[in-house]
Amino acid sequence: MGVSILLGGILSYTVRHSLALEDGAIAIPAIKSEVTIKRDQWGIPHIYASNL
Repeated sequence: MGVSILLGGILSYTVRHSLALEDGAIAIPAIKSEVTIKRDQWGIPHIYASNL
């Protein structure tokens, strides 16, 4: 029983930390204008960006 609890904890930790970021900001020097990524109700990302 203790082993199954340990494996469940490891699995839960791994799944939570392998998912993509959903909040926050990342600075990428090569991108000069703002880029926004929004997810719809089904989790599909939509990318909005300026093109210079």
